[in-house]
Amino acid sequence: MMAMTMNKHSLPPLPSIQGELMLDVYTHRSMLSKEVDESTPHGNTERLAELGNSVLSMIVMYTLFSEKPMLPAHDLKMRKSNTLSDKNIADWLSLYGLKAKIRCTDRSVLEKPEEARFLFNSYVGAVYTQKGLQVVTNWIGRLVNPALEPPPVPGETSNNQRAATPPPPPPTYYAQP
Repeated sequence: MMAMTMNKHSLPPLPSIQGELMLDVYTHRSMLSKEVDESTPHGNTERLAELGNSVLSMIVMYTLFSEKPMLPAHDLKMRKSNTLSDKNIADWLSLYGLKAKIRCTDRSVLEKPEEARFLFNSYVGAVYTQKGLQVVTNWIGRLVNPALEPPPVPGETSNNQRAATPPPPPPTYYAQP
């Protein structure tokens, strides 16, 4: 089952966000300052959306990359593009009821694909900053393919323990002639 056929019953649980971060994500950017607020861990929602965009793109690609049988590179690129379509982003927002939670002066602005993407990316960025990579990977991995177990974070084993890697050898110093 792909993201395109997801319904409310197959939807993975939405990871929660707390505190000021939640207030910022649920307030439309037109009502917030564009200035970076150094007193917060995230600065502003513009920064969260940029982070979320990168995290979302990476996790979608890694989830597809991890599928068996392995997809050719061209298919990975096409599946990623299809998965991150404006329609899927809008569907996810709708299924999670996220648009209804947004405080804004003009609700019609939330129907624009770029606003939907901004909101979803902001939420992904917020989850990443508060919960970490594995939580986001579990969530997005199940959005991409609910039938499969999400892949473990790279560099970790399936039981969430760091993979054992030997330390690098000490540097070799050469005497000057």
